[in-house]
Amino acid sequence: MLPIRALDFRAMQKSIKELNEDGGLFIWSHFLMHILCNMKHGKRAKKDMLHFARQHYINNKRELAKINEFRKIYTIDKAIEWYTKDSFFYRLLNGALRSENFEVIYKFRSFIADLHQQLKTMHQTYVDQLFSSADKNVFEVYRGQLLPKSEFEKLKQNINGFVAMNTFLSTTTHKSIAPLFSGNGENRPELESVLFVIKIKQTYLTEPFADISVASNMTDENEVLFSIGSIFRIDSIHALSETQWHIDLSLVTHNDEDVVRFSQYLRESVDSKPTFIDLIDIFLNMNDYQSVVHHSETLLKKISLTRVERSQIYLALGQAELHINGDFNEAERCFLEIQKLAQLTSTTNYNMLASFYECMALLQIEKNNYTDAMKLLNEILQMSTTHSFGSHIVAKTHSNLGLVYRKTLQFDQAYESYEKSLDILTKSDILPKLHPTYSTLLNNLAYTKQLQHDYDQALKYYNLAREHQQKSLPAIHLLTATTLSNIGLLHMMKYDNEKALETYKKAAAMFNQIYDADHPRLGMIYSNMGDLFIQVGDYEQAKDNLNKALQN
Repeated sequence: MLPIRALDFRAMQKSIKELNEDGGLFIWSHFLMHILCNMKHGKRAKKDMLHFARQHYINNKRELAKINEFRKIYTIDKAIEWYTKDSFFYRLLNGALRSENFEVIYKFRSFIADLHQQLKTMHQTYVDQLFSSADKNVFEVYRGQLLPKSEFEKLKQNINGFVAMNTFLSTTTHKSIAPLFSGNGENRPELESVLFVIKIKQTYLTEPFADISVASNMTDENEVLFSIGSIFRIDSIHALSETQWHIDLSLVTHNDEDVVRFSQYLRESVDSKPTFIDLIDIFLNMNDYQSVVHHSETLLKKISLTRVERSQIYLALGQAELHINGDFNEAERCFLEIQKLAQLTSTTNYNMLASFYECMALLQIEKNNYTDAMKLLNEILQMSTTHSFGSHIVAKTHSNLGLVYRKTLQFDQAYESYEKSLDILTKSDILPKLHPTYSTLLNNLAYTKQLQHDYDQALKYYNLAREHQQKSLPAIHLLTATTLSNIGLLHMMKYDNEKALETYKKAAAMFNQIYDADHPRLGMIYSNMGDLFIQVGDYEQAKDNLNKALQN
C-alpha cells in the first residue's frame, strides 16, 4: 500500500475548514476536540465505539472479524497501527470527522484520544531529529487529494488566508508518490486533482505531528500524520499541469490575537484532565441542547458526583430544557435543585446560590414576572457587596437588569445597565474580547437603541455584534439568530422591506436548526414576517406566516 489514502468525499463532508468563514466554529470545535483528547475515558467508551462499528458493518463478515480482533487485542499504544490498517477505523472515523457529526465522533472518543496522545508522545522526538541540522529550519511533506470543486474555489479566493483540517491529516515525505493519489483531472467538474506541498518551520510547532513509520501498519512508507485541528496558511496556488493543481501550505499558529487568547482562555478554564461536565458546558455554548440533556441525564445517575458538580449539571440541564421546548416547569425544577444543593453545604455556597438566583430571574423574565426577576437580580448585587464574586458575575447581573428594564419599557435605564455591564467587563479584562458575553451586550445595546428609534446607532451596534459573532461563535447559534431577527425588525421599522425580508429569512432558517418546530421563538419570527408581508400588501404570504405563528 502507498502512504496517502485518497479521501472518500461524500455529501456534506468537508476535510478543510476556512478560518475566515468558520472562525467561530473552529474555536469551539477545536476546544471540543481538546476536551475529548484529554479527558479520561472508561470501558464504556470502547463499548460504544465497537457497538456502532458492528451496526455499521452488520452484514460484512470481514469487517466484523476485524472488529472482534480489535476487541481482544487492542492496547492504547497500538492506536496508530490500527488507524493505518485497511479497516473500519479509518473509514468510519474520518467520515465522521469530515461530516462534523459529533454524535458519531463521540462514539470514537477513546480512540481519538489514544491516537492524539500517541502522536503527542512521538512528536518531540521527531521534531528534534527533523531539525537537528543547524542549517535546516524548514521541512516539506506532501499530500495528493481529490478536492471538491467548492472547497477548491474557496481556497483560491483565500490566498494568504488560513485553513484548519477537520481530520487527522496523512502526508508523505515522498514527493513523487503523492500526485498518484490526486488523480489526473478525470473526476472533473465535481473534484479537482490537487497536490498539497506543506512547509513546516521550526518556529511553528502547534498540534502534534510525527513520522509514524515505526508504529504504523505500513512501516516502510515515511508517513507523517498531523493531529486534528492543525492550522495552515495558503501561500500560493498554481496549475501543476492542465489537469492537476499545486497548493503551497505552511504550518502556522492562528494569526488573530483575539482568537488565540479566547482559545487559551477556554483551555485554561478546564483542568488538565477535563470531565464530562466540561463537555456539557461546550454543548451548551454551541447550542447543542439535545446533547446537553442526554449527557446531563446520564451523569446525574452517578452517585459519585460532588454537590458542586451536580449544581453545574442542573444549571446546564435547566437552560437546555428552557431552550429546547420552553418547558418552564422542568427548567424551574432543575434550578430549584441548585438552591437545595447550595443550602446543603456546611457553609452556604454563595457562587452556587448566585447561579440559582440568576437562572430563576431569567425564568421569571420568560414568564413575564418582572418584579420577581428584579428582586432576584438585586439579591445577587447585594450578595456581591459582602462576598467575593468575580466581576463577570456582577457585569452579567447588570446586563440581566437591563433586560428587565427593557421589557418594562424603561429604555434609558436599560441602556444604562447594559453600558455599566460592558464597562465592568472592559475595565476588569476578566474575559477575552471574543467571549460570547460581549456579543450579547452589543446585541442588547443595539435593540435598546432600536426601541428608542435611534436606528443609526442601533445598526452600528448590530454590525459590531455580527462582526464579533462571526469570529467567536459557530455559524448556527442562538445569539446570531436573535441578532438577525432584531436587524430584520429594524429594517422593517425603517420600511426597508427587501432587506427586512432577506434578514428575517436568514433568522428563521437558523431558528429552525436550533429549535423544535413548535418552539415559541419560531412563532415570534413567523409573526414578524407576517406583519412584514401585510406592510408590503402580500396578504397570501402574510396569512401563511401568521398561520405558522399560531401553530407555535
